Amino acid sequence: MSGPGASVTRGGWWPGAVENRAALGRGLGSLVGERTGGRFGPREGHGMRAWRFAIAMVVLMVVPAVSAGCSTGSVRIVSRAQAWAVAAREREAREAARAAKGEAERPRREVAVAAATEVLRRYVDARNEALAHPGDPAHDSVAETAGWDALNEHRAEVSAMSGRGVHQTGAARVQVADVFLVDLKGLPGVLPAVILDVCVDRSGVRRVDGAGREVAGVDSAMHGRLRIRVENTGPSPADAWRVTFVETAEGLVGGGGTCPAS
Repeated sequence: MSGPGASVTRGGWWPGAVENRAALGRGLGSLVGERTGGRFGPREGHGMRAWRFAIAMVVLMVVPAVSAGCSTGSVRIVSRAQAWAVAAREREAREAARAAKGEAERPRREVAVAAATEVLRRYVDARNEALAHPGDPAHDSVAETAGWDALNEHRAEVSAMSGRGVHQTGAARVQVADVFLVDLKGLPGVLPAVILDVCVDRSGVRRVDGAGREVAGVDSAMHGRLRIRVENTGPSPADAWRVTFVETAEGLVGGGGTCPAS
């Protein structure tokens, strides 16, 4: 197409892609039947003039935008089937990305649970040694596996036993350690954590005085079903996991149940 008021865009010919605004104005003036002074042609009825005027206004608004879009290659006309195909591909890409993220997170989660469970067992073993020799720092390495409330409670228990001349015989053992929650987000102010529902077998444990007589009233707080929080206190992920909180699980949301018979 050639002549005033028409052009060929970079994306190909586009009807109404007008570069010369003066030509566009003259074309629209002819469309609505303008005459000198802005009057409509005398032969046109009022309804026809209004209809042609409305068309002219739409053209004035739409043509420049469409022309600009075609010139930059930003306007594409696609069928409904093509649009559905594009949407389907985008959805598949999002699902694949979510699946890949889940697979990437799985090894990290498994490593964290394994590390937390191992630290829990070491913590229980260290407590056995410390409670067999309360008040003797050479036998107390619980600080290597515990922190915060768990460590403070252990030290209070050791101090009470030492003050009464009581020590522990036998050893407690982790019987069950089920994963209750894994939170590795590490948000500001929140450490990565693994929370375990734990049963500790204390069937062979006794608290006795210096003469070997069993003493009542100095039982360990670590009995029954427990919920134990193990946190990565950083900065070294391999060595930073610590037992930080120990509480009874009965009555807690998601807890309950009883430990297997010893």
